[in-house]
Amino acid sequence: MSDASFEARLARIGAVQPEPSRQPQHNAPLPQKARNRRERLQLALAHLSRAGITGNYAYAPAFRGLAKMGLIMKPLHFWSYAGLVTFSWILFAAIFAGTVVACLLLGVMPSPVRGLISAGPTVWVVVNSVMALAFAVLIKAQVKGADLPRWKDL
Repeated sequence: MSDASFEARLARIGAVQPEPSRQPQHNAPLPQKARNRRERLQLALAHLSRAGITGNYAYAPAFRGLAKMGLIMKPLHFWSYAGLVTFSWILFAAIFAGTVVACLLLGVMPSPVRGLISAGPTVWVVVNSVMALAFAVLIKAQVKGADLPRWKDL
């Protein structure tokens, strides 16, 4: 997704876009404190944009949908380790379970799915946990590399 379409989508969910003459520059200072969650989200997205993290990586489409409904979700880069691990564990569990159920319903059993079923629930939980931890570590490594502020500091 291009930066222009990303900014257009943010504008549609009620975000205030800066005028073209006032587009944030990489060396332009950001406001220090937000007054509400919507402003905090805009500051967080501005910090992510300055770090080169844009589009769906900065703010997932599911989170944008929740924002349209009035529930402002933090971008993943501002979540805690525990939140990231829990979120990704549930996400990967849903993906694994959905794949197995879909294959069973369709009557098609590729070898990776057959292996997942024959390995048993213990292996499934271990693989899911390792993937969830790796996901959280990768996101936090991006945060550290981009030197992003904490959510409460926005």
